[in-house]
Amino acid sequence: MVRKPFFFKRMALTEFKLDIGKTPAKKDLIAALNSSKAFDNFAATAWGKKLASRKAKAASNDFGRFKAMIAKKAKSAKVKAALKK
Repeated sequence: MVRKPFFFKRMALTEFKLDIGKTPAKKDLIAALNSSKAFDNFAATAWGKKLASRKAKAASNDFGRFKAMIAKKAKSAKVKAALKK
């Protein structure tokens, strides 16, 4: 891969680290990413789960949004009933 400038504003540091050189070949970089399971580990974090839920919400159709609204109303009613006791 060719080194290039990257804005700090767009960068977000995580705890996941790859042991690679400064300019690895594309196939070496892909192999290192796959072997370290960095994407799977990130998906298991709270940040990854939040991004996945946003993506699922954006991809839902009208009926999916309707079901989510009904579920939210039912949950709210249960919470209100529990607090009323």
